[in-house]
Amino acid sequence: MNRIKSVLVIGSFLTASLVNGQAIVFSGKIIDKETSEPIPFAHIFKKGAQYGTTSNLYGVFNISLPSSINQLEVTCLGYKPITISISSQADPIIVKLEEDIIQLSEVVVRPRSAESLMKEAFDRLFINYDTSSFALSGRYKMVSMLDSLLVRSIEAEIDLYKARLDPAISYKVLPNDSIYIGQLRMINSEFDDYKLKAMVDWENTPYLLKNRDFVREFIYQNKSFESMMKRYDFSVDKMVMLENRRNYVITISPKEGQRKAFWNGKFFLDEETMAFSKIDIVSTPRMFKKLKTGFGYKLQSKVNNVTYDAGAWRESVTYQPINGKWYFNSVNSSKEFLISSKNRGFTNVPVNVNIEYNTSELLPGIYTHDSANYLPMRSQGYWDVERFMESKYDSAYWKEHENAKTMGHSMDLTPVNDGSGYTFSKLDTLQGTLTPLRTSYDVGFYHLDVEVMPEEEKLKGSSLIRFSVLEPVARIQIDLFSKMKIEKIEWQGRLLNFEREYNAVYVDFPGPLTKGSVEEIKVFYSGRPVDFDPNISMYASFLWFEDDAGGPWLQAICQGYGASGWWPNKDHLSDEPDSARISVTIPKALDVVSNGRLLSKKELPHDKMRWDWAVSYPINNYNVTFNIGKYKMVKDEYDNGVSMLDLEYHLLEENDTDVSVTTAVVKPMLKTFEKYFGPYPFPKDGFKLVESPHPMEHQSCVAIGSDYFYDADDSGIWADMPEDDINYSIVLHESAHEWWGNSVSCTDNADLWIHEAFATYAEALFVEDHYGYKAGQQYINSMEAGVLNLNPIVGRMGVNHIHYDITDMYLKGAIMLNELRKEIDNDNLWFSILKGIQEDYKYSSITTAQIVDYFNVKSGRNFDDFFRLWLYQTLQNRG
Repeated sequence: MNRIKSVLVIGSFLTASLVNGQAIVFSGKIIDKETSEPIPFAHIFKKGAQYGTTSNLYGVFNISLPSSINQLEVTCLGYKPITISISSQADPIIVKLEEDIIQLSEVVVRPRSAESLMKEAFDRLFINYDTSSFALSGRYKMVSMLDSLLVRSIEAEIDLYKARLDPAISYKVLPNDSIYIGQLRMINSEFDDYKLKAMVDWENTPYLLKNRDFVREFIYQNKSFESMMKRYDFSVDKMVMLENRRNYVITISPKEGQRKAFWNGKFFLDEETMAFSKIDIVSTPRMFKKLKTGFGYKLQSKVNNVTYDAGAWRESVTYQPINGKWYFNSVNSSKEFLISSKNRGFTNVPVNVNIEYNTSELLPGIYTHDSANYLPMRSQGYWDVERFMESKYDSAYWKEHENAKTMGHSMDLTPVNDGSGYTFSKLDTLQGTLTPLRTSYDVGFYHLDVEVMPEEEKLKGSSLIRFSVLEPVARIQIDLFSKMKIEKIEWQGRLLNFEREYNAVYVDFPGPLTKGSVEEIKVFYSGRPVDFDPNISMYASFLWFEDDAGGPWLQAICQGYGASGWWPNKDHLSDEPDSARISVTIPKALDVVSNGRLLSKKELPHDKMRWDWAVSYPINNYNVTFNIGKYKMVKDEYDNGVSMLDLEYHLLEENDTDVSVTTAVVKPMLKTFEKYFGPYPFPKDGFKLVESPHPMEHQSCVAIGSDYFYDADDSGIWADMPEDDINYSIVLHESAHEWWGNSVSCTDNADLWIHEAFATYAEALFVEDHYGYKAGQQYINSMEAGVLNLNPIVGRMGVNHIHYDITDMYLKGAIMLNELRKEIDNDNLWFSILKGIQEDYKYSSITTAQIVDYFNVKSGRNFDDFFRLWLYQTLQNRG
């Protein structure tokens, strides 16, 4: 495949690059001559030839043309058409359109029906898609989980071979797709119960990728459209932009009473070619009922004593155009179901199976690999396939892969049992180490100004970084996930040069900055943030979810990996800004809940809304967040006897729970935490609880996950306690972080126990304060069963190290604090020390050594050995 390289100049001019001496790709921007505003949906084309494109929402376009073409036409409704010359590649050319008044006597609009659009898409299958034999090179990843336990993880580099399709041949005799395994690593579960494993391990090889190519299935079955018409209703939803191409969105749903329709979803049709560019579907309850009526399920459930109680299946498949044809491109698949087993004593345990596949290139020609490396067909014995995959692990390859990789780290095949079991890479060092490129300046303020595009799952915007110069320096390091594009970096009206190494961005100034000066740079960037990885502790950046109605429900969450997974900043815990501003532009139908106070909402053109939030206090980077969805807000106040604190509860619109019940714990909780830790640290910003996809202690915007507001089981927060029918522990834990983690923060991820141990211990203090000392001790002693004692609680400094099981920093850390309280044996002194840490280190970052020294000084005793035993030793090396 030809690899086309282009330069996109945001400053509204065209540039060109020669590709193999034959084709040129032009990038540019169309603007209004009077207002300089970008013009979306302008048509850029060559008259009399089949070359054309449209500008996106920002007026930007890209078009690939033969080098012989030197003129293009530009038209847009409401503007005068113009012809632009593209013969000169050296001078910047601004493309300006002048408004035109058009008088229309009458316009009759007869929009095409969804059925006609879908029929044309099916009629063009053999025109739009490559039906010859070809191969794709790609990357595959599958993770299946039983509750919180890993069942299997597979990561592989594969070549996916697709056989020639011929409409004259019955699909039943066509050969199957073949998969060549280049490299593969696999982590199996440690389940002894192989029958249970067999019921949850649905997709134990990459082979089922062939079933994800929906268009190929359409081609196999010539009457698929007629069949769909009988079973589904179609409607035209809207027009969206995907990869700078206009797409119809066709919604499909089962016809009323139709028993053979199992999907709801959306089909994206490329307007220019009428090709299926994306297919998003989710199973209906009938799909699960159908599964359970099958003979295979009935037999297996009886033999293995496991039943499926409920479930859903989501698939998102994309295609990409290459040289005039469309090709299979990516898969995102998710199966979620509940299982039960009476003889094993469990009910409704969740199982999740997630698959990702992305092609990197279309392989030129068709060639035959050594047959020994082809994945066996599923018709062969399970053990043969298993043995084949296990034999493909090459430790040297995966170590090199991790060193070169820009997305972070995947788990190794060998379980890590101690801190030395992980091989650190240059990426770890660049993110975790403080070099003069970072220590030479101190950040005082961020203004993150981004537009979020839910349909495209992308961000675009800028990050203003204001900093004080501590030492004369001509180069500094900031950080941003390497797969996100930096458009430009501005300083004092000038463009700065920069270089990138993994996620590190080295910014060069014209000369050394003056010590003591305050400077600002503005980083313009775009792209898709790093994805959540369930295999790695705290590996997340941005969650693209949907609410129950199918609307966007998004959350930024980046503890562990780092805020640079989705926005440019100095990504080190040791440097917190004094304040921040977060501006988010989204579709007008959605809401934004972020840190601090909402300053304003402003309507923008094209049905968009800009939300401006301000943070009045120091904030660590991973706490900067926003939640996007259709929210409703309930307001309240908390009187602590000195002042009033504003309280806000943000729930999804669809949530009809009684907020007064689910938030009843908030005021008693705040009273307890202020009693033991001191005043709430962020009164000017208020206190918010937000319904979110994932729980997280985001400062003044505490996310408590997707289940809390619906959770009304009768198990209680703890055993044998008074009749509380809501599990408040998640609210207690995440809210305690306002003191431990947000106000008092650690300086390195290796010391993250300072956040998690104290927040977990705070849960027990709440129980003690409301139900007595004995209840509090019962609560904390129950944690002992979860302690693993495999890794030291304190990690490796200077490498952003969270590559081990982190459970002990929570549970063992809380038990450690409880034992230290007993050692001190003076509650007045004990609680004065906890308050003292909050008072003396408020809004600052500290280390383990500072915590130990503080306890030593305030207690008048030496606890060095105590902390060394609990924080740095494990079961193995303690004997």
